[in-house]
Amino acid sequence: MESGAISRCVNWRRVLGCWLEHPAGNGIWFYLLWACAIVGRETWLPVTLALLLIHILVVEYPRRELASALPLAAIGVLLDSVLSYVGFFYFEGYLWAPPWLAALWLGFALCLHRSMRFFARHWVLSVGFGGMGGALSYWSGMKLGAVAFGLPEWLSVVLIASMWALLFPLLIALNRIFHASAPRRMP
Repeated sequence: MESGAISRCVNWRRVLGCWLEHPAGNGIWFYLLWACAIVGRETWLPVTLALLLIHILVVEYPRRELASALPLAAIGVLLDSVLSYVGFFYFEGYLWAPPWLAALWLGFALCLHRSMRFFARHWVLSVGFGGMGGALSYWSGMKLGAVAFGLPEWLSVVLIASMWALLFPLLIALNRIFHASAPRRMP
């Protein structure tokens, strides 16, 4: 490969990385990932995973991203798995959170330091956004057939909004701790 071709590849990687690290670009990337995970579920799981891989490969400090995002994604997957196990949610064919939901949680966790960083400085807004955004996300997922609620729809939405009003600020705070303690470069 000529050196010009290599520099073009590096430049495209840098451009895509800058775009994904920008709050707006990161937000667009997450909505695309959300759509692939919720609409495509198992069928589009390779596309969802490819979007995650692209993000990891092009950001400046990929290991730091993963070191801070993986524990947060694990919290989310565990929470949704417990809620599924007790019958609050139903994911067709799964007792626990399905793989596409785990991928979605990782994507969400990767956004906390980028497109959702604003909320780290505005706790009151993070409560409101978490409640509304969480409820809207799960309600949309229910309408698209990705999840079924075990309680009446209105009650499920109210309970999800309440949970997310608490969960989102907690995840934002944990992200700040995990991201600050993760080394930029790992051996």
